[in-house]
Order: sequence, then C-alpha cells, then structure tokens
Amino acid sequence: MSKQSPSTAKFQVGRYRCTMTFADGAISSKWEPKVPRDLNKAEVKAYRKGRDALLAQTGKKILMVEF
Repeated sequence: MSKQSPSTAKFQVGRYRCTMTFADGAISSKWEPKVPRDLNKAEVKAYRKGRDALLAQTGKKILMVEF
C-alpha cells in the first residue's frame, strides 16, 4: 500500500473556523480563534457537514490509490 497525501478541509462553524486534516490514519482539528465550548444546533450541523466532506474526500483518495 502506498502512502496517502493528507486530506484537508477548511470550513466555517458559526463564528469559528475549523481546519481538519486526515493524515497517517488520524484526523486532527485546528480551531480559530479558539476551540468552542458549546455549539448550537446550526453550528453542530455545519461542523458535521465539514467533517463529512473531509471523510468523503479521503475515501475517494483511498479508492483511487487502492484500485
């Protein structure tokens, strides 16, 4: 199996900005300006949408390399 290049997604979650990276089998998140304590329903929805986009992008990369 060949080494995958990292997948990155940047997205807005209310007043926060999240940068998620999938590399070496792990997901890391960086929040700006700080890590949120409590997200409201709309913010949770925005977070999940961004996270799901990253996972879909990563899945497509894996399938293209593996097959």
